[in-house]
Parts: sequence; structure tokens; C-alpha cells
Amino acid sequence: MEECPPVTVEGDWCPDQNRTVKNKLELYFQSRKKSGGGECRVEAEEGAPRAAVFFRSEEVRERVLNRSDHQILLDGQTFQLRLGSAAKSTNDDDVSGSSTGSNSPKSEDENGAFRPAG
Repeated sequence: MEECPPVTVEGDWCPDQNRTVKNKLELYFQSRKKSGGGECRVEAEEGAPRAAVFFRSEEVRERVLNRSDHQILLDGQTFQLRLGSAAKSTNDDDVSGSSTGSNSPKSEDENGAFRPAG
């Protein structure tokens, strides 16, 4: 069975806590009771308070993303988790009229083509 696109998880933990955080995130996101999750694997990003969670089931992935409050307890401190998702790879250059919520602003060039701003 193929994995779903990853769910990006960010928090305010220190990068030197990544190994512990990775274990905590695995336990948290494998628990249906705590996170709505299920079978998954976690890859922590070196040097950054960020990780990717790869779920085996799209249903589980959606259930986790639909929950509004995710947090873990680490060294006696509660960390709020911010979740984001890469859209399914059905990118047909979907351009909406609104750019709210977009992580990469785009601008239109003189030919009407959209390109990343910057």
C-alpha cells in the first residue's frame, strides 16, 4: 500500500529535541484516540522544528487534518502543533481568484502567466 502525501507538522520545540519529538509524534499520530490518526511514519527535519508524517490511509490523513487542536507534551511543556498538507498530486495549475492562505505568493507577468513572486 502506498503512502499518502505527507502532513507537515511544525512546533516551537528546539531542534536538538528532534529525536525525542520524532518519537512523541509517532506515538501521537498513531493514536486514533489522541490525534484521530493511525498507521504512519514520521520524518523529523534536521535542524528545524518541523516534521513530515506519512499516513498509510487517506481517510486517516483527512481525519487528522480535520481536527483543530493538536498538541504534544515534551519535557513537561505542552507544544501546540501546526499542521499543513501538500495537496494530492492533481495539480492542474488551479488558479483561484484569491491568494489567501497561500504559502507561495504568485504574480502575473505581462503574458498572463503566473509565476512565484519575489
